[in-house]
Amino acid sequence: MRTEDGYIINKCLNGEATAFGLLVDKYKEGVYALAYSKLRNFHDAEDVAQEVFIKAYKKLRTLRRWDNFMAWIHAITSNLCKDWIRERSRRPDREFVEDQDPATLVYHSMDSYRESLVFKPLHEALDSLPKMHHQVLTLHYLGGMKIREIAGFLGTSPSTVARRLREARSQLKEEMLAMMETTIEQQKLRSGFTFRIVEVVKRTRIKPAPRMPWLPWGLSAATGVMLTIMSFSSNLISFNPLNLRPATLGEVKVVDTGEIFVDAFELPKMPLFSGKQGDNDLNRDKSEETQWVLVREGDLQTDFFNVCFFDDHLGWAVGFAGPGVRIAYTKDGGKNWTGQSSGIFHELYDIVFISKSEGWAVGGTGGLPGVSGSIILHTDDGGEHWTHQKSVAEKDLQSVFFVDEHEGWAVGNGGTILYTGNGGAHWVTQVCPTENDLKGVAFVNSEEGWAIGAGGVILRTTDGGTNWKTQNSSTVTDLAGLAFVNAKKGWIVGRSGTILTTDDGESWVAQDAPTRNDLHGVAFADENQGWAVGDNGIILHTADGGKSWIVHPSGVTNWLMGVSCAKGNVWAVGSMGVVLKYTSQTVGFGETGVVPRLRSATAWGQLKRS
Repeated sequence: MRTEDGYIINKCLNGEATAFGLLVDKYKEGVYALAYSKLRNFHDAEDVAQEVFIKAYKKLRTLRRWDNFMAWIHAITSNLCKDWIRERSRRPDREFVEDQDPATLVYHSMDSYRESLVFKPLHEALDSLPKMHHQVLTLHYLGGMKIREIAGFLGTSPSTVARRLREARSQLKEEMLAMMETTIEQQKLRSGFTFRIVEVVKRTRIKPAPRMPWLPWGLSAATGVMLTIMSFSSNLISFNPLNLRPATLGEVKVVDTGEIFVDAFELPKMPLFSGKQGDNDLNRDKSEETQWVLVREGDLQTDFFNVCFFDDHLGWAVGFAGPGVRIAYTKDGGKNWTGQSSGIFHELYDIVFISKSEGWAVGGTGGLPGVSGSIILHTDDGGEHWTHQKSVAEKDLQSVFFVDEHEGWAVGNGGTILYTGNGGAHWVTQVCPTENDLKGVAFVNSEEGWAIGAGGVILRTTDGGTNWKTQNSSTVTDLAGLAFVNAKKGWIVGRSGTILTTDDGESWVAQDAPTRNDLHGVAFADENQGWAVGDNGIILHTADGGKSWIVHPSGVTNWLMGVSCAKGNVWAVGSMGVVLKYTSQTVGFGETGVVPRLRSATAWGQLKRS
């Protein structure tokens, strides 16, 4: 009996909506895989998966046996897929087109067209298999499910699943099986899926739980007592009775579900599954708790991946701000954002402005298999018009940096480094000593600069990129963001709370961080004042150049992807388009707005598809 599911459902039905995130995180991959096996379209499968969990939450009280949640969610998925196919087949194309918003229609049409071309061989191969063989293959590879889990999901025996999986593999050629594994691995659910569902259900009212004659009182009570006891243990580092996939522990005092933190059991003084690692009261800056203000609340249509502010009012962000919109603009300090037309359907990961009018943005295809090509955009009128600049890179560009209106660099996947000396009219490739993905770049002048990336890679140039040399980082952790205040002083952040610093531009040492969450962006105002942002709403602050970092309570659990400083203000942006603002009376940024070298660099493209 799946008493852990029953315990969580009971919490949901008694008003703790965020506990539903535990069930979403546990079953989302299987639901997504099942939907794809029936719909043959990754975008449609994700839409249906989201609808499945929202419907399940609304109907949660109707589930008679709580330990049957997995089978129940399978039935909901199958029925919604049938409805989806039936609805599409009933509506003439002309009627469907007339009902759509033009921007939405173009966006989805482009995605569907591109997917149909790229995945046609895969779809044909899967369609050649018997239905049940196709289904177990998809659940295994796309859903990441083991044989026993598939058996429980489909209501059949493990031996039957094993046989079907073996027969399906034998019917596919080796090269097609390899293609399927690669394709499916790159089409995992986007990060933030669970968070989005939880945000919806938090606003949905359901009837309270009835008495539970079908759930033995002793089992449910024992589970609750066990979980509560575990929450008070200071020596247990990773206890996981819900059999959830592991993840970083404890930056906010809530339950870690693998994708999001959910305050499922209302233990406000300590995390439910935790040790003494990560955030705690000693790491919190209690004197600053009211300094960060949520100036833009999140919504389901928006994600911000990076941000650049020029002054205390004017800023730009890249991400998703609506169908076909990849760049957003604010002129009131981040409270309101307006989409700027870029004419692209690529993903943009980084943006930089050197004045109120001139800026650049870079991105790519998001790793879509079979599709290559980077993108560079330029504006000289504050973003009212964005124009394409010819990129010589075949792979996604992750970060861009300009020291003035002429000289700039862009770095990206596969060790790509581009340089322009004429504002991007012509870009050329620079020789890179690594093939690792590069995720950030920063220069302090036209000669001295650094690039960072996967596997702990740090590169330095002292001649504008004619020669790039590898520096020792003493880590193999992926590095994501960097900031320099002069030719000698800089910081780098990355996965698992990694923070590195240099005092001479050559050697790097680690700084202690009060978190193990992944950090994505960093910005410094001067040699002392700096901020780093990352997963689960984590914001770190230092007032002594990183000798000590403290947690700034953000009040959100969104992924924070980018951070920017300008004229005494700091902004952090992230998933669901949240914007946080911090104002300090002690931090100055000069009279000309943000200095480009203070801007953080991140690499959302590599994180987005988890």
